[in-house]
Amino acid sequence: MNCGTASLSVSSLVEEAPSVDSHRGEDGRFRTGSKCRREIVPHRYFFAVVLALTFAASSCSIGHALEFENVEKQTRQFIEWERTIKLTPAQEAIKKEALGAMPAPCCSNNSAYTCCCPCNLSRSMWGLSNYMIAKQNAGVRAVQAKVAEWVAFVAPNGYSGDTCYTGGCRRPFHRNGCGGMKPDQLVF
Repeated sequence: MNCGTASLSVSSLVEEAPSVDSHRGEDGRFRTGSKCRREIVPHRYFFAVVLALTFAASSCSIGHALEFENVEKQTRQFIEWERTIKLTPAQEAIKKEALGAMPAPCCSNNSAYTCCCPCNLSRSMWGLSNYMIAKQNAGVRAVQAKVAEWVAFVAPNGYSGDTCYTGGCRRPFHRNGCGGMKPDQLVF
């Protein structure tokens, strides 16, 4: 199920409910609270709408929206997002808090937010973070979890933490490498 489908399902439930104008009292004033809810969405519809909204929200969550399946294709996509998705200062603060608390896989004496250089591994993590924060409204913990999942996906055997200092810049991710140093020269 995609997010659009969930929205259509909720819309169809709400369309069957009485019009929104029915929430005005006899005096013409807007009503609030449970009495208003009963008037806008009758009891039989209210729980269906809440259930549909809950399902729609969970279906559009971070964990379901980004599944890692293809290292090469997704690395290219994430690097493109790093280049094209510009964060607001508030969004950048979320990214900094999330990645600043994580050691860079390829040079663990630096944070994932800065790394020691803009290698392709770092660019992919930065782009993934940009997308999650700007397009999915993800918070610090969600970004950290998904970035850690990405790193584990691209390098199932893990990283040594000193890749950048031991000639690993031109090695592929799965061989404890940075995947190259330029976005147009990826190493897989």
